[in-house]
Amino acid sequence: MANVFDEVWRVLRDDGVLVVNIGDTYAGYKDGKFPAHSNSNGNQRSMPTSGAPHRSRALLKLDGFKDKELMGIPWRFAFAMQDRGWYLRQEIIWSKTNYTPEKVRDRCVRSHEKLFMFTKRPKYSWDGDKIRIPALGGGDKLRPDVWSLPVSSYRSAHFATFPPELVEPFVLAGSPLGGVVLDPFGGTGTVAGVAVRHGRKGIVCELNPDYAQMIDARVRHIAGSAMQCDQEDMFEATV
Repeated sequence: MANVFDEVWRVLRDDGVLVVNIGDTYAGYKDGKFPAHSNSNGNQRSMPTSGAPHRSRALLKLDGFKDKELMGIPWRFAFAMQDRGWYLRQEIIWSKTNYTPEKVRDRCVRSHEKLFMFTKRPKYSWDGDKIRIPALGGGDKLRPDVWSLPVSSYRSAHFATFPPELVEPFVLAGSPLGGVVLDPFGGTGTVAGVAVRHGRKGIVCELNPDYAQMIDARVRHIAGSAMQCDQEDMFEATV
């Protein structure tokens, strides 16, 4: 995954900001049996099931994980990005107010994801005053690093739609009016929609053609009146 962001480094302005939303998962193997597509020794990886990379015990040991162990993927990714020269500037917690229940009895239910903010330089374009929040007793204050927001409901068949409100602060504080916002994992186009709504141009890359078909409608829905006929060039989608 870090290889993708080597290319983002190439096109990002020196004062630009990169934000990555990434979840965690648990290592494990299915019901104590070798997963589908394994050979007789269980040494071939299977396709993931329910988001978890199921492995044989041999593979768990080879990869340095134990069964049922939290893999720490977000921080492993963040450290890899640091090794490639990125500045890790911020960890933000997205606390999901309508998180999905899990059938677990030996740990707490997961209800948050991490967002990491990276930059190419120690100084970069960021205006925290544009995303201030109301303060108790009146007035406002700078935004903290824990955001409580619900998972977005979207009638189309994308399983990981995040709310536009999660994207908006980064667009407003981290990109100039008239600037360009790139989403290399575009999904249904939520980021591009928020960018267009706030006077930026959105560029979306998406491998899945089913999701790519949803982008135009999603961008127009989020952008609303900002998406006028004379602004058809405000976003680009690449499949």
